[in-house]
Amino acid sequence: MNFSYYTLRPAHFSGVFERKLAVPLLGYFGSLISCLSILTSILLLLYLWPNKKPSNRILSFIEISNILTIFPMIPWWIYFYVVGYTDESISSVPLCYSCYHMNSVLPAVFHTASKLFTVYLAFQRWVHVRYGKDSCYFCIA
Repeated sequence: MNFSYYTLRPAHFSGVFERKLAVPLLGYFGSLISCLSILTSILLLLYLWPNKKPSNRILSFIEISNILTIFPMIPWWIYFYVVGYTDESISSVPLCYSCYHMNSVLPAVFHTASKLFTVYLAFQRWVHVRYGKDSCYFCIA
């Protein structure tokens, strides 16, 4: 989609889901699962970060990316589904842009970063297994 400042229309969320289904699933259950996921990622990050091994650093970066994938969506879920603005539309253009970027663009960027860190971790472990003691020359493992 090609968005510009003048062609972006206000977002209407009332037609996407029925309110009686959207509020419990996306509002309460989705926010609860997201908050539990962020809490679990923070606990893993607190466990992994003090250990200075490179594999743990990469796992820490994966957890940071996972937190940043979920975090931007929670305020909008609360705004639309918990506070009760599902039938309302976002009337201002800056809020439209903010909603679009926080629900679509930022999660996609951080999720892609998480996947790239996972690929790097797999490559690092492959080098360590393939070359054994000589792997210190290729990457620190």
